[in-house]
Amino acid sequence: MGKIKVNKELLKKAEDEVEKAGKLLQGIEHLPPDSVSNYLHFLLNALNYLAQAVLGGGTIIDKDFFSISGVIDEKIREEMFDVYFSIKSLMNKNFKKVSRTTFRVDSWKYSTYLSKEDMNDLYKKVSTLVTVFKSF
Repeated sequence: MGKIKVNKELLKKAEDEVEKAGKLLQGIEHLPPDSVSNYLHFLLNALNYLAQAVLGGGTIIDKDFFSISGVIDEKIREEMFDVYFSIKSLMNKNFKKVSRTTFRVDSWKYSTYLSKEDMNDLYKKVSTLVTVFKSF
């Protein structure tokens, strides 16, 4: 695979979004449940900026992004896909704080929990992807 041209401006926007998410994560003990959605939006925005940085234009992560082969490594695309849909699955859910670092995620069908460790894992995955794209 040849050298990938990455839009540095969009890459910077992705970094900024990850930084915002990191700041929220640092204060999770004081984070109101409504702010979990903001945290998820920052990570989702970062992934969208990464996709735009590689593909150009107004492209966001969607089925078209994943059908493009040869643009980025398959493993990286799969990681973006997995993280993106993990975050998407949490979007538009109701969050209730059940401890200092854990939120209950309620949907119409079931409830699950989102801990600081889970949120940190999502943060690390997106942060790692930003770092990978910076190396292109």
